[in-house]
Amino acid sequence: MLTTFSVQTTYKFIYSRITLSILLSISPMLYAQQVPCNPSCSDISGGYVNESSHGGVLTIDNVQLSGVGPYNNSTIMLGTPESPYSGNIEFKANNLIIDAQSTYQVDANAINLGSATRNSTTTADISNSSITFKSLGNTNSNYHVVGIVMDGHTAGQTVNFNLKNTDINVSSDNNVFLTAGIWTSTYATKESNIILDNTNLKIESNSGAAHGIGIGNTKTGMDILSITTIQDISPGTITVKGNTAAYGITVDSLGKSTYIDNKSDISVETTSSDSKAYGINTLTQENIINTQAQTIKVKGGNIAYGINTQGTGNQSIANSAAITVESSNQATGILTQSTSTTGNVSISTVGDITVKGSGNTYGISATSQGNTTIDVASKIDASNATGTGIYSNTTTGTNNITLHAGSNIIGGRSANSAGIAIQSTSGNQQLLLEQGSQLSSLNDLALSSQSSTGNTEINNNGQITGYATLMGNNVVFNNQSAGVIDLKNFGSGSKGDIIYNVGSSNGVFNNAGLIKFADKNFDDTATKAVFNVATFNNSGIIDLTGKNPNGTNDLVGDTFTINGNYVSNGGSIYLNTLLDDASSNNGQGTSDLIIVNGNVTTSSGATNLYITPTASTANLGQLTTGNGIKVVEVQGTSSSDAFQLGRPVVAGAYEYTLGQGQNDDSWYLSSYYKGNTGGNGIIQYNPAIGAYLANQTAAVQMFQQTLFDRLISSSDGKNNDASKSLFWMRTKMTHGSYDSVHGQLNNRNRSYSLQMGGDLNVWALDDGGYFHLGMMAGYGDAKNTNKSDSTGTKTDGKVKGYTTGVYGTYFANQDTNLGLYVDLWSQMGWYRNEISGEAQQGTKKYNSTVWSNSVELGYGIPLTESGDYQWLATPQAQFTYNHYDADNQHDKNNLSITNNNASGLDTRLGIRFHARGIQKDLIEPFLEVNWLDTTAKNELDFNGKSYKDGFAKDRLEAKIGLQGNINKQWSVSAQMGGQWGNNSFSNYQGQLNVNYKF
Repeated sequence: MLTTFSVQTTYKFIYSRITLSILLSISPMLYAQQVPCNPSCSDISGGYVNESSHGGVLTIDNVQLSGVGPYNNSTIMLGTPESPYSGNIEFKANNLIIDAQSTYQVDANAINLGSATRNSTTTADISNSSITFKSLGNTNSNYHVVGIVMDGHTAGQTVNFNLKNTDINVSSDNNVFLTAGIWTSTYATKESNIILDNTNLKIESNSGAAHGIGIGNTKTGMDILSITTIQDISPGTITVKGNTAAYGITVDSLGKSTYIDNKSDISVETTSSDSKAYGINTLTQENIINTQAQTIKVKGGNIAYGINTQGTGNQSIANSAAITVESSNQATGILTQSTSTTGNVSISTVGDITVKGSGNTYGISATSQGNTTIDVASKIDASNATGTGIYSNTTTGTNNITLHAGSNIIGGRSANSAGIAIQSTSGNQQLLLEQGSQLSSLNDLALSSQSSTGNTEINNNGQITGYATLMGNNVVFNNQSAGVIDLKNFGSGSKGDIIYNVGSSNGVFNNAGLIKFADKNFDDTATKAVFNVATFNNSGIIDLTGKNPNGTNDLVGDTFTINGNYVSNGGSIYLNTLLDDASSNNGQGTSDLIIVNGNVTTSSGATNLYITPTASTANLGQLTTGNGIKVVEVQGTSSSDAFQLGRPVVAGAYEYTLGQGQNDDSWYLSSYYKGNTGGNGIIQYNPAIGAYLANQTAAVQMFQQTLFDRLISSSDGKNNDASKSLFWMRTKMTHGSYDSVHGQLNNRNRSYSLQMGGDLNVWALDDGGYFHLGMMAGYGDAKNTNKSDSTGTKTDGKVKGYTTGVYGTYFANQDTNLGLYVDLWSQMGWYRNEISGEAQQGTKKYNSTVWSNSVELGYGIPLTESGDYQWLATPQAQFTYNHYDADNQHDKNNLSITNNNASGLDTRLGIRFHARGIQKDLIEPFLEVNWLDTTAKNELDFNGKSYKDGFAKDRLEAKIGLQGNINKQWSVSAQMGGQWGNNSFSNYQGQLNVNYKF
């Protein structure tokens, strides 16, 4: 028989029986029970009737219950605590407010849903309600205080709790064993389903254990499937504070499976030093945990776990909450164990995990006899003294760990800490770090693995800071193209030296990414790294320079040792080197060093060595002695094409090249061409020397001119009239080459200039001559490339400048082509210079000036007439003094430039042949031949030693061109020419002139 009873009242205290409508305000307790009621109901006389043969429904709407009850143990009770119902029980409450306290000496509950027999169902639907319950009088440590309880006395019940928009606040004082918000079954339930929708639980106990939600199923020997489901529809909160223990959600059951889908924030704390605290704790055979909360915070005295699952079946955890766990001893963010070979473990987290404890602490700890899969896309911080970010141990199953982009695993600083520690008895192990992931530990042990017979494979596309100890017979470490291994973390607990163990005997390390050192050790000493591996294959980068943020590399002497064979597949190695005379360190020099205690072979290309000269080092850039400076030490044999320089190495005035020693297979840097030559070899000079010298020469030569570079001497059929004022413009381009610096550098150069000017006045003189006074200005730029003949290294020089000046010209005759002329000019030039190149550390910029003064004399002589032309010859002599000035310089390659010496007298002696029209305007050819000489030394001091430019002191010049009049005012000319001299000097030029006479 099913009886339904409804209560709708605003009375605070109500005592009622299902068949009666009498309302009695006698206590803060409501008993609702199904009873067999005859018409007289004579058996109802008070208390409750113990009847267990039926089920029932109780509906409560808009009821408030409050007060203190000294006698009864439940504010609302369905059925009796002594015997179960055989039927189904359904409790419905809306807008129910309970604010009750109990001084009862045994179990005390806000709502007790009684118990039901096997295969029956108990359902509670509570919405828009508030339940506050506090026990004041418990003195028996074996009893419980619960907000909502379903206490089963037999096995096989189904329990359904649906709570929406409801708050449950339960607290207890004195000697209470257990305090809980929601608790079901002390025996065996068939199925427990708890659904929370925007529901908040706050549980506090001053004595025993405290639970937010607890599912108990401790009956042994049952043949009934036990399934537990706890699900959040929308977020709420679960706050638990206990003394000896505290649990946010716990399922302690011998049943089959548990499924928890939690969206509520969980906060758990204990007050006793010898206590334990769990955010979520499940102990069924199979456990599935899905957390979508914002936070899970756990603080325990002795043991604290964020999420803990244990069972014989599959264990699955998917976490998106930020988990924070703190304990004075052991602390673990996620702990899971599967104790059967048929049980697998799966853990994934996108929520950050932070653990703190003085004992062993783990971000994630997984133990399985089957397969284990761990996926991390968040930060796991176990950086306390004994912390390990991820620990995974399998027996026969496989270990698969993946760190996704954005993950960051940090281990602690003690000797037992690690970023990740994985173990397997006979199963395979695989760790994958995706691009954007990070792995480190404050003690530098980023990764530890042990495998007896299985295979271990590490694939790194992220960043690993620290070293790895990978024990086993079949170990392969792949540092892939995006992978970074930073060998030192340099925390206070880190090692002085780094030892990378890759396999017991046949390990393989494949480097396609980056392996790097920091600038210096935490104690300001060099770093030593040792790779114990059978084969080291390199196609990536090994960087020992540090590249600190200040851009300096003061520390030299780091070593990278491979206790095995090195196979070059291209790749690069970066080293700091003291570029001195190599007399230090037993004649081997001082450098970061690659040591191969096996053989070196080449598979698919040479390894490029990139050398960075150490900064702030005295006498940097010296000629080497012996084999030179050792950079790669080979104990076995080395193929001759295993290493090459990735970029030129220059310091001071010299360039250094790489080669093997005369009597060993090691590799050295030498300032001599072809290595050790006993001091009689060809010195390799820094090509920047040639560029500085060429810039100096280019500035001096840029705006040099003659009278006929300004004046077009074409005839109008009679003469070239000196009485007319002149505006002129010329543009010139040159291209040349020569050998420089003891013939070891080849200079190729080109220049462009544009110059214009005009007469300010023309005076007719008493002797029949004319004097022109004018002003001029110009702009030009020049470029040069200096290449080492022995190494092919190039350095570029650039010069940009402008000039202003004045000129004055005397013509003895009105016909400018005949008789004497004297041309004077003076100009000042300002120049911006640059030095750059593949061997230069940055671009060097500096300023210079040139003040030039010139006197030119010539005499036009008619020779003969032929047809329409008259041929003239004009002997010429010109003397130009150039004063060059530039500040001393010091570039980043430790090259000091002082004592500039490009000032001197230029002399030109030559003759000009010119054919002009006799009676009419004609196109007129001309030819010039000159001898050029300079007294300028064109030299500079580099690091205290003088070097000369290869610009020829004596040169032969020839020019040929055409000129003519466009009309009576405008005339144009075009010419080509060349210069030749010693040091393979050659220079070719083209010029275009325009004159306007007025």
